[in-house]
Parts: sequence; C-alpha cells; structure tokens
Amino acid sequence: RSFPVTGVQTCALPNLEGSEFGQTLAKETAAPLDESGRIRVRPDLTIPEHPEIYVIGDLARVETSGEPLPQLATIASQQGRYVASAIRDRLAGYEPAPFSHVDQGQFALIGRGGVGFLGETEMTGASAYLAAKFALGWPGLRAYSAVIGSRT
Repeated sequence: RSFPVTGVQTCALPNLEGSEFGQTLAKETAAPLDESGRIRVRPDLTIPEHPEIYVIGDLARVETSGEPLPQLATIASQQGRYVASAIRDRLAGYEPAPFSHVDQGQFALIGRGGVGFLGETEMTGASAYLAAKFALGWPGLRAYSAVIGSRT
C-alpha cells in the first residue's frame, strides 16, 4: 500500500537489512539467518541452542503462521516487554509461554495527521493520528479523548 506524500524532507526507516552485529552474532552462535540477514528466533525470541540470548526488534525474524512479523516499533516494544517477563519467569523457575503480539496497526504520522491501517480499516488525517497515539500509549490521550467526547 502506498500514499503520495509531499513536503517531506526526511524519512526514518527501520533497518530492513541485517546489521554487522547480527552477522557477528550469527557467526559466533551458529544462529540461522533469513534472506535479509535477520536472525531466525525460536517462539520465545531466543536463538536456537542459546536460550540465554534473546533477539528482538529489527534484528529478529519472528514468524506467526509461517509469515514474518513486520518490523514495527509497536511489535519491538511488545517484544521488549515479553523478554522482561520471560527473564522474570525463568529466574523464578518457570518456562515462559511463546511470544504473541497484538496487532496495533501500522501508522505514519505527519504533524497532527497521518495515514494508517488498523486491521483492514484504512485511516487518514486526525483519525489516523489519534489511533496511532492510542496504539503507542500516548500519555494524556485518554484525558484528551474524554474532552473531545464530552463536546459531541
């Protein structure tokens, strides 16, 4: 899906290819890489044969139903929370459940507007902006939305 964008001077993109660190980690641990250089991780986000090493974010290839998860900040932050919980579980003597994510949509914000998808729903403008802020847990948004709701 693409959108025409005008007036944008810079654009930040995720690291869509594996990094030098990923190559080194794979070499040292014999971790499998995918075609783009990301490390294929187990369902608990660890490297095969190395349950002490977690890999998350752009460096990890995480699959659900045989398809890789997109490289999005919302997924990386869920992975980070999962790893913290998994480490606590392991220290307490429990085996953590596999990682699962909640689809929080895909958004690009520009000023106080944007574009995005939440499931199959396409959004533009202020609705995309507000949906993205809800997905990211924007501080103060609940109060802001309560004020807007009280005016309708």
